[in-house]
Amino acid sequence: MDLSDLEKLQAAVGWLLWQESFSRAVERLRVELSRSEETFVWTTVAVNTIRPTLPVPIKSCWIFLLKRDVPSASHYHPNSVQHMVVLNGHGRANIGGIERTMIPFGSPRHSIEEKWHVIGEGIPHEFFPEGEDMTVVSFHTCAAAELEEIASASGARRIYEPLSNDGREKVAAEQGAAADGSVRGPEGEVRRTPSLKDEAPSQDRPNNGLQARARSN
Repeated sequence: MDLSDLEKLQAAVGWLLWQESFSRAVERLRVELSRSEETFVWTTVAVNTIRPTLPVPIKSCWIFLLKRDVPSASHYHPNSVQHMVVLNGHGRANIGGIERTMIPFGSPRHSIEEKWHVIGEGIPHEFFPEGEDMTVVSFHTCAAAELEEIASASGARRIYEPLSNDGREKVAAEQGAAADGSVRGPEGEVRRTPSLKDEAPSQDRPNNGLQARARSN
């Protein structure tokens, strides 16, 4: 993916930060993460609701919230190229054995290439948030229902958003899904919030707090 494509993704994230639905989704993730033993939680954004034009290869958009001071655990995606940027928080990334500082989206001192992490298919990666929970946006080149994660250490596989038997998206993982479609861990905690695809984005209200933080770092 070339610089022009990264500029499109940069514009898309800037637009998302102004959407009230995006702000609500992040707040739900914060509540969920505080109750979960997982290292990160997530939700999806329907790409057809994002107004700026996305690069053609992009098929899904995700918001992840990573728990502070806890490594995310090394994993890779065999069927997707990941394009990720940090909205708030600080830390390090290890991508294919190469460590990088994670530069926030709004940093005026860094280039787009320094802010974005482009992670190829099958490349192990792990993130190390430091001091506070870290919010990131990721764009993938496969559909949400197809994104597969393989743990580097154990080889365990999971599909983040697999389709149900009737073809509709639902949440599931190898630990099992609850009857309402949300994934729960061994203690019954919900692992993921509802998707944004059912929420109409607002065009005239800025994100509460997150936008200012992203721009000030």
